[in-house]
Amino acid sequence: MKFRNLPTIIVLVSGFFACIITLIYQYPIDQALWILVVVMVIFYLIGLALRKILNMTFEEHSISNEKFDESDSDSDSDGNSNLKI
Repeated sequence: MKFRNLPTIIVLVSGFFACIITLIYQYPIDQALWILVVVMVIFYLIGLALRKILNMTFEEHSISNEKFDESDSDSDSDGNSNLKI
């Protein structure tokens, strides 16, 4: 859930740039709105895919860190403490 707001941020930024570009090139309002809708839908789908990939990647990373920490604490069962810097 670290990247819950990622699709929303991507959509807002892409929508902002689409609005600016349609204003610069002076598109008619109905055409500019359709362009904006298409851009926002496409970038929302991209954001969803990116969020899923990043969540899976960081989940795997945290699981591997937990396994490493467990194996490290098991090896210190003789009473010696290891200082980690």
